[in-house]
Amino acid sequence: MLNDKQTTLQDLLPKLKRLRDLVKADEKLTDTSINLLFDVRDVILHIMNSTKSLDHRSTRIIDHLKQRVDSLIDRARRQETRFTPGTQKNIRKQILKNMILYNLIIFSRSWDLKEVFTSIDSNIVFGDIEAIQKHSKTALDHIHIIDNLFSEKENILKDTLTTEELAENLSQNFYQELELAEKAGILKGIVQLEKPKLFGKEKYYDQLGNILLKVVQQSFGLEQQTKPIAVRAIITRLRADYPKVNAELSDVKKALVLLANNGLIILEEDEQGLQWLQLFPSESEASIILSLAKSKGYITLEEIVIETGWSQKKTSAELDKFVKAGCAVMDSSYADGTKYYFPGLTDQEES
Repeated sequence: MLNDKQTTLQDLLPKLKRLRDLVKADEKLTDTSINLLFDVRDVILHIMNSTKSLDHRSTRIIDHLKQRVDSLIDRARRQETRFTPGTQKNIRKQILKNMILYNLIIFSRSWDLKEVFTSIDSNIVFGDIEAIQKHSKTALDHIHIIDNLFSEKENILKDTLTTEELAENLSQNFYQELELAEKAGILKGIVQLEKPKLFGKEKYYDQLGNILLKVVQQSFGLEQQTKPIAVRAIITRLRADYPKVNAELSDVKKALVLLANNGLIILEEDEQGLQWLQLFPSESEASIILSLAKSKGYITLEEIVIETGWSQKKTSAELDKFVKAGCAVMDSSYADGTKYYFPGLTDQEES
């Protein structure tokens, strides 16, 4: 179903180059999310017609969920991007890009919500009350999240965050949704990186370094990460995958030097003056962590400590390198320990 969602996104949105493309994308995502929520409502109505086989508690829960979905539909239909007369074009573009980021997540969660209710509908056939109540809780979580996203989205016109800053903030809780959008090629027309003329250069090089690491992970694959990769090849991939990133050769080299200084890559120059990098040297801590996380796409700090015998302090420090570089996302919402997700590994397994 993940591939279906990705394909839908690719078919839904055009290449986001001009202002009118962004306007259309905003409208299409909003309309599609509304249609998905109406689909959810239809499934709920079908479930309610089958409630004779449900216990009183489940019937009450389904009725409550219907009310919440109706409320979401009302909110979604009121969501409209309006600009005050005289708003500058560059400001309109930034606001629309931020809107699209939220709409991408709302679309994804609405899709997931429909799948959950479809599962509930199937559970009713078998009279599986326990599964129905479990899925109902999941549905309520999705509803809460979509509702909160609508609230946050309403404040975009007052917000001064750049699209890159917003994407970074949203990725803390919605990395899977943004990763899906990135795989669908949507973020290439939204997220861009401009080199500042005076101030903020340090952050620029940090962000550029993060993007370069993602390019290596996603384009060259895990099996290539123990072998030297030509810097020229990475620059070619960068320009193809992230055309909005404004970076000269000197900028890329400086960002790579910073990554090398942080211990995330080895940067070398051969006798001909060509530069090569090695992302994760064999037998290094980074290589060990990746090999442990490869099968599931994620790993916990405790699992690494058990497998390697490292101290928690050392393990945490090594994992923080991945998080800082944008190669891993930390999720501390699990009872069995903090999980570190490696989207690059997941991408390779699904491709």
